Amino acid sequence: MIQNPSMRMDNLFYSLKELQNEKVCLEQKLHEQKRTRHSLEQELEQVTSKYSHIQEKHMRMSETLAVAQQKVEQSMKTFMSLQAEIERNRPKVREAKEEIESERNAQCQLL
Repeated sequence: MIQNPSMRMDNLFYSLKELQNEKVCLEQKLHEQKRTRHSLEQELEQVTSKYSHIQEKHMRMSETLAVAQQKVEQSMKTFMSLQAEIERNRPKVREAKEEIESERNAQCQLL
């Protein structure tokens, strides 16, 4: 079947219009995808920055914790040392108290 040239021209124009419409639609989709990509890139940048700050804060807090643990350990050693010294001196204190009490009793008997 042979088409007349006018009908063939109409078909070409119709196809051209469809292609132009498709092009506009695709360009809009591309533009929207670019906006979405840009928005996601900004969000990624913010999240990356926040992660970096949190990582730095975590590192500082870890260092602070390590120092605090060392101080606690040192304090515990000092406490244990003092506790041992108290226990060593307890008999001397008890003996001194007994001597004081004995001296008081002797003083009271003299009066």
